[in-house]
Amino acid sequence: MQTDLFESTYDKKHSIKHAEFLRIRPVPVEDVAELFYSFHETMYGEIIVGSSKKRVHWLAFVKSWREGVVGLSDNFPGIKITEERKVEHTQAAEAISLTMPEKKFSIYPVGTDFQVEVWNLLLKTPIGETITYGKIAKKLKLPVGASRSVGTAVGCNPIAFLIPCHRVTRATDGLGGYRWGLPLKKKILIQEKKA
Repeated sequence: MQTDLFESTYDKKHSIKHAEFLRIRPVPVEDVAELFYSFHETMYGEIIVGSSKKRVHWLAFVKSWREGVVGLSDNFPGIKITEERKVEHTQAAEAISLTMPEKKFSIYPVGTDFQVEVWNLLLKTPIGETITYGKIAKKLKLPVGASRSVGTAVGCNPIAFLIPCHRVTRATDGLGGYRWGLPLKKKILIQEKKA
């Protein structure tokens, strides 16, 4: 089985795409028996990371411990969750600060085939650039008017920042939405433009 990598060749001085150092390997929710989670401070605020078997399934920006745990348990109903810091949690937090770990790193989101197709396309959007919902639909060869279903898939992203849904904007009226709030989306996009 191929593992996903954050390669040590990352250089934040040039425009790269997350696809150059990261691949999505989706898993069915049935394969997640127990989740371990921990909180980390990043340059954009606090995050919660959830994983099982060294596989990151969840990463979200949070404003409180309660919000993080409730969000995790709501997205993985019936699955035992335990607070325990894991190596992959630290690696994910480092990646948000644009410091790529030397070790191999995996992300395994739970999602539908269509969601995974959209998320994979997001990985190809270079740091410092944005893409519209309509352009994603066009690249995926979806019918006219499919922007709404693309938006739904983008909004269901379970791994914030690493799957760069923050780079998706509306064609007509600006930034569009962001699950973790527009001020954070603006902050990330401004910082990425500087990278």
